Amino acid sequence: MAKVVDEESVGDLEERMESEESGASEHALVQCATFYALVGGAEAWRAQSMAERVLQMSPNHRQARTLLGWIELGGGSGGGDGDDEWDDDLGVASPGGAQDAERARLERAERHFNEALQGATKGDRELEALMGHAKILETAGELAQAVEVLNDVTAHFAWFVPALAEKARVQVIPHPDPSTLNPKP
Repeated sequence: MAKVVDEESVGDLEERMESEESGASEHALVQCATFYALVGGAEAWRAQSMAERVLQMSPNHRQARTLLGWIELGGGSGGGDGDDEWDDDLGVASPGGAQDAERARLERAERHFNEALQGATKGDRELEALMGHAKILETAGELAQAVEVLNDVTAHFAWFVPALAEKARVQVIPHPDPSTLNPKP
């Protein structure tokens, strides 16, 4: 870190960043929002803001819709605790209204993923939306349906090895009736 911060230069750079952001294309905004979502921290709210702005410009933008689903799944803008273990805590009941807030957040995420997948053909489906849909099903305890979605992902996106890892992870989750984990063809 610099010992003396050049406030004028920092201000100029912030103004330029705002100027560039205001004239950015949909694709550039989605990429920037993805960056902010992945980095997290104090500026994470910008990811949601940018993705929502893309949806104002193009309401059917699947990548922006999918990103909003993942932002909600990860805790929303500013709602997460910054912990990388967020997916282990999604289904845990908490006292007071926190459980209702969690349920509402998951419903918003599910709505975003479903809207991203709506109207897409099998070959034109959004990979990240499918993975988000599988995560929602897993969180809801619908493990057989989650495995089915992950089977669909591995069939249509054979190059995407993380889907196989997720499928294996979901299949080893303790389940009251293990026979339901292998969906019937």
